[in-house]
Amino acid sequence: MKFNYLEEVDVLVIDDFYSKDNLKEINAELTALTSPAIMKSSNSSSGGSLGALTNKIGETLTSKTGLYLEKYYTKNILERSALVRLTREIVISQKFLKKLHEVNPFFKIIGSEEIYASHLLSYYEDGDYYARHHDTSSFTFFAYFHKKPKKFAGGDLTVYSYDNKKQVDIEPNNNRVILFPGCTEHEVKRVNSEFKHSYSGKGRYCYSMFFNINTIPRVR
Repeated sequence: MKFNYLEEVDVLVIDDFYSKDNLKEINAELTALTSPAIMKSSNSSSGGSLGALTNKIGETLTSKTGLYLEKYYTKNILERSALVRLTREIVISQKFLKKLHEVNPFFKIIGSEEIYASHLLSYYEDGDYYARHHDTSSFTFFAYFHKKPKKFAGGDLTVYSYDNKKQVDIEPNNNRVILFPGCTEHEVKRVNSEFKHSYSGKGRYCYSMFFNINTIPRVR
């Protein structure tokens, strides 16, 4: 893994996050999930859709297809989803948590027993985007995938500093992971390709884990 901490926007970029064997399992799962019968549009009113995502004044925030993995797998998600299982194995490993602590101690909280995660798989083809927004999570984790050779342009992640004085554009490179506080404002620039909601599997995949602190008292 290659770690690059962008201090001006408090974002950690990690390249070569997964091993080659990991990617084989993950790509097989992505192929199986990329179907109109499974993935739903953010603009769809059909059952199981992502729902209409709008800002405070009713403007549409995003165009993409996606899938809440907990809703799809319902039970035994760690056994049924290679993407979730392999990511979790890496994220909770002491080696990875130690490296996070070296980069910036506040990232290490994702290894706490008080943290839980939800999982979303998003897929972007021609014209898809996600306007500027922030997440409701404590920390947000993005993992990017695409088939080779790359068949799209654009789709960069733009991240803004807390004081809004700086911004950084990050390419969605295959096998790249991004980690940042959920309150950080960010957006996905429009994707350009020859495919538009064709479920070709040749677009931009983003696997998101949203880490939050469990506020339910634990029985000790």
